[in-house]
Amino acid sequence: MKNNSNLIVIWDWNGTLVDDAFLFVNLMNSYLLSHGLPTISLTDYRKHFCFPVSKYYKSLGFCLSEQEFRSLSLDFIQKYRQKMFLPSLVSGAKKIVLWLYRNKYKQFLVSAQEQSLLNQSVQHYRLVPFFGAVLGLNNNFAISKKDLLLSVVRERCTDKDVLVVIGDTLHDYEVAASVNAACCLVSYGHNSKARLQKTGAFVANNLGEVRSFLQTIIQEY
Repeated sequence: MKNNSNLIVIWDWNGTLVDDAFLFVNLMNSYLLSHGLPTISLTDYRKHFCFPVSKYYKSLGFCLSEQEFRSLSLDFIQKYRQKMFLPSLVSGAKKIVLWLYRNKYKQFLVSAQEQSLLNQSVQHYRLVPFFGAVLGLNNNFAISKKDLLLSVVRERCTDKDVLVVIGDTLHDYEVAASVNAACCLVSYGHNSKARLQKTGAFVANNLGEVRSFLQTIIQEY
């Protein structure tokens, strides 16, 4: 394998490197029950979860004013904070990040999670040293991370760099397209495989397949 120092891998966090979709389902079900709405399964969640999250709430049957949405979101985050370390890393997550790091490929973490929560998470799983930057939002409302990715491209990339975005949602595909990056989507996260396949992007079932995808790109350039 030849080393391509111009390869830059931009990782998503929730659902891509940390296996936490079940936690979001469990927490949401407590709110659905309290509002007299039908609960959801992990399969349901993957079929409907989207950004901005306010749109996802509406799809579940919530009829919330902007203030009510903000209040519920903040309460959700408080409950998430209490259980945020229950999920494990996705199988092979540390291995692939370490492989890229040892081969001197740049890696950035760009997430729609609030910055301080993201910092705590990445520190807990001991992955901080492997990323050139860990970037999250400055709020708890999970609107979009497109601007974050654009800032990475403007400030840290050159025209010679080969960008690859790895994520688990349709939003990851959208942000990759916004900077003309290659995109690899994983089927085990927060969106279903069927939804991801409609984008036309490569969809991996595990991180072993993600590594194969990256190796192909490395060989091509």
